[in-house]
Amino acid sequence: MKKRLGSILILMMFICVMLLGHGGVQKREAIYCMERKETPKETQEAAEDAEEQEDIDRSALEDYWATLPERQPRVLLKYGEEIFPAKYSNEVIDITYTDDLSLLEEMEWTNHSYAYRDGKVYYRQYHTGGSELDRSGRVDSVTGGEREIVCVNQESEKTELFRDNGWGDIYLMGERFYLTECRKDDLEWEYKIYSVDREGNDRIDYGNGVIKAVDEARNILILEMQEGRHGLVSDIRVLDCGSGGCTSLGPFFKGDGWNEGEEFVQWSFEAYQDGWIYLSCLRSDGTWGSDYTTELYAVSPEGVWQQVIALTSDESFIESIVQLEVLEDRIFFTYGGYDGRERWYQGGKMISIKRDGTDYRAIEDIEADKPTYDDTFFLRQDTGRTLLYFGMSYFETDEQSESGNERYFVTVWDVDKGTLYPSAVSEYPICSGRKGICIVGDEVWAIPDRSGRVVKVLDNLNDYIEIWRTEEDYEYGPSFGDLCYRDGYLYFTAEYGAWTDDVDWLEFPIYRIMMRMEGYRLKLGEDRAELLYAY
Repeated sequence: MKKRLGSILILMMFICVMLLGHGGVQKREAIYCMERKETPKETQEAAEDAEEQEDIDRSALEDYWATLPERQPRVLLKYGEEIFPAKYSNEVIDITYTDDLSLLEEMEWTNHSYAYRDGKVYYRQYHTGGSELDRSGRVDSVTGGEREIVCVNQESEKTELFRDNGWGDIYLMGERFYLTECRKDDLEWEYKIYSVDREGNDRIDYGNGVIKAVDEARNILILEMQEGRHGLVSDIRVLDCGSGGCTSLGPFFKGDGWNEGEEFVQWSFEAYQDGWIYLSCLRSDGTWGSDYTTELYAVSPEGVWQQVIALTSDESFIESIVQLEVLEDRIFFTYGGYDGRERWYQGGKMISIKRDGTDYRAIEDIEADKPTYDDTFFLRQDTGRTLLYFGMSYFETDEQSESGNERYFVTVWDVDKGTLYPSAVSEYPICSGRKGICIVGDEVWAIPDRSGRVVKVLDNLNDYIEIWRTEEDYEYGPSFGDLCYRDGYLYFTAEYGAWTDDVDWLEFPIYRIMMRMEGYRLKLGEDRAELLYAY
């Protein structure tokens, strides 16, 4: 494996020196390692000896590792150019649980499977065909026939507005609906963005692509335009829903790297928040075995570009940005990759950096044979602290483990202090790392804001619907999704399905077939959900 300057495990430095013939990390990094943790006197002396000898004394670091439980992952942090071992605390970090449903009225994010205006909810009523889902559970499309765009009011009166051949999110901006149409052509799905008035007339087409984000205050939509058989991003556009103007943020380079020596360039939309669009660009020069570089940019809707950071993958598999969140003036993201036939996440870095590219802070390395973190995280602010929750086993001290409570499955990184804590959160990831409404176990949770408060909406949704019974056997279901809260109602879907008969777990793609889908809404406080549609 290629040598990772700055992020290589200090614990293995002596071996690397012997095998590769290179010097150690910079002297100031070794000293900083010792200063950042609360070390005994002999450790401080060892660090001073290392400084005088202009070398690294491994015993100081080993003394520190020895204070940890045997199975505790040995985590290295990098703040700026300085590398040091994470400090561990046995303070258990929890999340505030509440039954205060009024917090739902002020949720920052919601599911765009529904649109909302003046007490009325708009949704797409699927009613024909089935669907195939890939192994990640993402619905590729609902096949066959048109669908209805339906409005339902508080009195349960439903009105069919118009029909479309659409899929996915619905946006109602001003007096127009903005939708995505899907059609299948030679086994490839083609998505087209268009808008119509509230009666389904006066259609305007915007090209192939999908809607990625909305800013209702600015009355704009962020569009990701695509082209080619692989659906590569060809442009990011800002659509002004008031004027109808559509502005390109290009230029966007093209190249899929399928031919030897051809440059590979792949753009990705990562997030939109607080008036900034976050885009990443994955590049390679196309030569065999060449490194992949990821460039992260913050772009204003007016087209002002600012490069945040550039990272080069030094693994045999491709590393890129997996999840990105923004909190005030800091960006947080996971940088890692997937490998193997099953495409398992291989770990990577968790990085925090200011939007202007300064003040780099990261979890750089976790010892390879210890539990590694997942590819998603949850971000919150608590009493002035910025806390990042991620999936990594956290072991208590030997004395505490004797009490029977030896392991937590979620670890919390205090980004300001460089300290790791165990978390009492029992399920991970929390809403797949994002705010919103989600199913955790048998409960419906809502995370309304960055405070990390969890609103327990209700228990088992199965109790609120009539379970579908059929002579056909279904292998899973009901599986709930598309959860959204509006004006005292919880909207959701329930899906039943089965795996295809010819499933080969070692080959791609692997599909499961949806056999039935139902759309519901439940008035919180009542004991039975209202069936909106089923097919």
